[in-house]
Amino acid sequence: MVALDYAFPWDQCLQALKFRARLEMAPLLAQSLEAALSRAQAPRLALPAATLVLPIPLSAQRLRERGFNQSLEITRHLPGRRQYRVCARTLVRTRHTQRQSELPLAERLANLRRAFAVTRPLDGQHVAIVDDVMTSGATLFEAAAALHRAGAATVQAWVVARTP
Repeated sequence: MVALDYAFPWDQCLQALKFRARLEMAPLLAQSLEAALSRAQAPRLALPAATLVLPIPLSAQRLRERGFNQSLEITRHLPGRRQYRVCARTLVRTRHTQRQSELPLAERLANLRRAFAVTRPLDGQHVAIVDDVMTSGATLFEAAAALHRAGAATVQAWVVARTP
């Protein structure tokens, strides 16, 4: 599920959040994501209800550099109307990786191979992962693979914006 194209003005909002610590952008971005999720709940598009929502984690080094996880900030501002639990410690980064934006598309999946782990069994749960921007989908693919290995029944990707 993607809410927006990564284009003006949304690209500026996402960059302000991610690179200039403008945390006040998170509620606006979460609102856009929530609107897209509501549209997806139309009867013909109904997705299994997520029971667990997980932000894409940063490596410890990247978290120290940035001071916050932009995906977690967006997740925190999703409305509580849905029946799911948010957990920032279930999906973890196992190692620091080069920034995806610095790599050619062909190298992005290899950069993230086995970069995620799950801290507990997810037997049969319906999981959603939240990220700010999707370009190649490599981050979401690797995170979803780790979640499936831990027993998740389904994994949905909830993304604020995608590069066109």
